[in-house]
Amino acid sequence: MIPRGSEYSIVLTDGTKVFLNAGSEIYYPVAFSGDQREVGLKGEAYFEVAPNPEQPFIVEAGGIQTRVLGTSFNIQAYRNEKSVYTTLLTGSLRVAVADGGDAVVLTPGREAIWEKGSGAIQVEAVNAEDAIAWRYGNFIFEEEDIEVVMRMLSRWYEVEFVFDGGRKEKHTFSGRMSKDESLDT
Repeated sequence: MIPRGSEYSIVLTDGTKVFLNAGSEIYYPVAFSGDQREVGLKGEAYFEVAPNPEQPFIVEAGGIQTRVLGTSFNIQAYRNEKSVYTTLLTGSLRVAVADGGDAVVLTPGREAIWEKGSGAIQVEAVNAEDAIAWRYGNFIFEEEDIEVVMRMLSRWYEVEFVFDGGRKEKHTFSGRMSKDESLDT
């Protein structure tokens, strides 16, 4: 697992580049064989998949299966989040609920959102660059629920936030900050 406050990048044997965010794990074979390239992900990673139409690249993450031939995309599938987000930057990919539920094909600038335990996947237009801001050392929040923001910050700053009591209204946060800033700042 990538420790809190850290990032890590690897190049798989097929030439695919993977950038892992804090609190993430990836499972992959020493060498890809057979008719597909398959990896497992817990957490968040940005992929630049080496093209190979003869051997599709498949990511299993949080109950979602993402199948690509050669593209760049981000998957956020942390265990403590209620949804899995797959954001496409270039190319195209197919996202499906792993147990045979809904399936969608994404085009660049679109994000597949699957609420864990449901059978349906929503697709929304997004600023894909915001989804990978973490890879370039930034946090970008656009009307994000404060509890989601706190979970993201806790993965980076090695702290746990506690919410005391129930909330009656939704509190959101928008902003941009560098991951190099201290939490106090």
